[in-house]
Amino acid sequence: MTERISPGTVEYRKALLALFCIGLSAFALIYTVQPILRLIGEEFGKDAGQTALLMSTSTGAIALAVIPLGQVSARIGRSRMIIISLAISVIAGIIIAFAQSWTLLLVLRTVQGIALAGPPAAALAWVAEEIAPFAINRVGGLYIAGTTVGGMVGRLLAGFASDLWGWRGGVLSVGVSSAIFAGLAHLLLPASTPGIGQGGRGSTRRGARAQLVRCYAFGGLGMLTFAGLFNIIGYRTALPPYSLSAGLGSMFFITYLAGTASSSFAGRVSARLGLRTAIAAAIVTMAVGVGITMLRPLPIIWLGLAVLCAGFFAMHALASSTASRLHPQGSARYLLSYYLGSSAGSIIYGLAWDGGGWFAAGITSFIVIAGLAVFALGIREPGSGAEAVTVGDND
Repeated sequence: MTERISPGTVEYRKALLALFCIGLSAFALIYTVQPILRLIGEEFGKDAGQTALLMSTSTGAIALAVIPLGQVSARIGRSRMIIISLAISVIAGIIIAFAQSWTLLLVLRTVQGIALAGPPAAALAWVAEEIAPFAINRVGGLYIAGTTVGGMVGRLLAGFASDLWGWRGGVLSVGVSSAIFAGLAHLLLPASTPGIGQGGRGSTRRGARAQLVRCYAFGGLGMLTFAGLFNIIGYRTALPPYSLSAGLGSMFFITYLAGTASSSFAGRVSARLGLRTAIAAAIVTMAVGVGITMLRPLPIIWLGLAVLCAGFFAMHALASSTASRLHPQGSARYLLSYYLGSSAGSIIYGLAWDGGGWFAAGITSFIVIAGLAVFALGIREPGSGAEAVTVGDND
């Protein structure tokens, strides 16, 4: 059996840095347009609901492509899939900066979304196959934390660059920066071990299937609320009494640091308090965050978004890792639900904003979070009783 990468080795340190670069590059590209949706909509004469398609087409494409690309990556190698996907998505991102028609923008974002399904589909699978078992949760959590940094940096760079050079300059800045980090990932990421990742299909017992459905619900419904609220925060704060520019509005994404912190220690909280308690606490934290954002003072809105980030990313880290442990295809299927939620949230919250403003968005959030709480009631620790996982039969 091939020896896996263990902490303390040069390969391990290179892997950690490579995974950070992958998360930063990919997630900066996914969410580049989010803080500048209003500016793009103004140029092309589109309202919030229509402009949200720039997010939903991309995340919808990720959702549809993540399982097929995960299967392809098992054949051609996880590391190769990651690098090829990043290269295509960077090229598409740079071309977007020069697109002159709304239709072309949507097409390019769709192509970019398909390509961007590669890194998340293959990264956690690479970790599970190449890293020593006792370090998998640690490395996986750091990867999730790295994606939050990537999403935050991409949004901030796009927002501030847009204040200087317009939205096209913002998109181009992120595209060039992502190309640099993708290049570093190519240099640092250890190649996939030949023959790994090509095993038979997995299956789960009935109890584990129920657990998987709950994990998928956490990812899908949680991301629906999270992505939807962050999509329209720029619209809310561009109006009086705030009147923030795209650059200043993008500062809201600094609150992602709360998610970076919470996702990195969520596993330790779960080990101490139990999975159900940890996820329930994360859901309650999300609800508190949404409630705080309903208030008017700008610093309080920042606080509410930070609380929302802390709750959401803690839940995301726990649910995604649990899905990966329960089934060999659990990670890819979780991401399918996750990005479908993101795509739906972009549209639903855009319509809510057009129809009733931030209050309508808040009410929508509380309804979805109540649904999350229902799913949390049945979640259990994987690996015991009905949650045991078997591999080899049909799913």
